[in-house]
Amino acid sequence: PVTHPRADRLAGSWEAAGVRTDPEADRRRRLTGLLQALEAEGAIPAGTAPHRDWLEFARRWAQVNALLFGRNGGQDDGSGGSGAGGGLRSRYDRIRDRIDAAFAAWMAQHYGALHNQPPLPPVMIHHVPRMLARTLREAAGAKAALVLIDGLSLDQWATVRGVLAEQRPGFRYHEESLFAWAPTLTTVSRQACFSGRPPLYFPSSIRTTDREPGAWKRFWADEGLPPAAVGYAKSLRASGDLDRAAQLVSDPRMRAAGLVVDAVDRIIHGMTLGQAGMHNQVRQWARGGMLAELIDLLLDRGFAVWLTSDHGNVAAAGCGNPGEGAAADLRGERVRVFSDRALRARVAARFPGAVEWPPVGLPDDYLALIAPGRSAFVRSQEHPVSHGGITPEEVIVPLVRIERE
Repeated sequence: PVTHPRADRLAGSWEAAGVRTDPEADRRRRLTGLLQALEAEGAIPAGTAPHRDWLEFARRWAQVNALLFGRNGGQDDGSGGSGAGGGLRSRYDRIRDRIDAAFAAWMAQHYGALHNQPPLPPVMIHHVPRMLARTLREAAGAKAALVLIDGLSLDQWATVRGVLAEQRPGFRYHEESLFAWAPTLTTVSRQACFSGRPPLYFPSSIRTTDREPGAWKRFWADEGLPPAAVGYAKSLRASGDLDRAAQLVSDPRMRAAGLVVDAVDRIIHGMTLGQAGMHNQVRQWARGGMLAELIDLLLDRGFAVWLTSDHGNVAAAGCGNPGEGAAADLRGERVRVFSDRALRARVAARFPGAVEWPPVGLPDDYLALIAPGRSAFVRSQEHPVSHGGITPEEVIVPLVRIERE
């Protein structure tokens, strides 16, 4: 929507859809319309839906989350909620529960087959390097950069994109979405992205990210690039970190650059104010300008720029600490990982609704137990923002090509 000096005269006309009036009223109108659309029969993909339906649906659901939590913290009351069912937040909660149930059922039946999908166009996060390789094959001397923002959800990308639109009006975005690897942990999904392979193929490093640079170089070596043409940098958070990125991509031999921005993941692990707090902090980080400067840097040096994420995040409620001690190989808030099925089953029995995730595409001894619904394995009075589970917000992530006008 754009501003207009006589916006009042356009009320009720077809032009009104493109005219900004009261920003808060406009936000509520858009949110109400989206909720009404999602309440309609058949709006949520069915259990037999193809994966592309969920990828498209997740982007619409991300708009809802961004509108609800991005400005007023999700505190809408009954005012502005039209139709049966009361206020916007209560309607949102009911729709979210339906979506979670439908997506969990779909994941149980269909997720295991996704890694067998053709990598072009990409469906899962480990397909991304093959897409970049096609970019390099299409033109002699072409260069590609992958900017992975660790932990960025689709709805938080909407917030980041809004800030970028203010800072760099000339940027243009070609937006798609992808499935992350489940459990949605950095060591699983991010490593799959940089290796270009399912986690099954890196069992010795699935609990660490230390081998990502080597995995990135091995992928590109298989594509025929020499080591000097491949670069990797992580821990990029603020403008002060851009010198390392500039040194990397300014090498005239560089053709494939992998860059990990971990500012959002750091926000996640310190967040106690839920999704509203996440959107606020992500917006403040984006306004610092680091991401816009990084994209400028890459575009100025002739790189085709792609942005993605390894997983999203959700606000969770504590369901109790299993207290399993050394029995668990990994003790995350949304997921526990075991190497013994009997140990996992004993812990699962104490948490009705917990998901004993099958090791499809994972090492056989990587046995994940996912917390029930939107809960976390922490004390009941705690409400962390976390990841590791199988909600749409954690599993479906952005894939964006960024260009200049």
